[in-house]
Amino acid sequence: MREKTKGTFGELVEHINRLFEGVGISDEDQINVISSVMRHAENNEQLQREAIANGPVDFAASPTLPEAIEEIVYVAGEGHQKAINALLEMADNGGLIDVLLRGGLQQRLRDRAQQEAAEVG
Repeated sequence: MREKTKGTFGELVEHINRLFEGVGISDEDQINVISSVMRHAENNEQLQREAIANGPVDFAASPTLPEAIEEIVYVAGEGHQKAINALLEMADNGGLIDVLLRGGLQQRLRDRAQQEAAEVG
């Protein structure tokens, strides 16, 4: 029998909210931070080896996991800060706007507005 490693999305959101309780950052920023740390962790070769070699319980109890995650948080934070600083220092935000438009900004905005209107109505 496989051990339960994932809960529902709602349970995950509850855990994230508790983690950041009282910090004063938006739900979107909380999700972005967790997603970024997760992506960095997925690319960590040491954690990949440990995940392959261990079951969920042993992996979660790994003595190297806290140190690896701490390092990942620093690396992710540094990367985000450099990227935000680069955007803030750009004299012209036309390049950023181009990337956002190519990424579907208008449609995403329309979808969000329609979703919110449907929830209210």
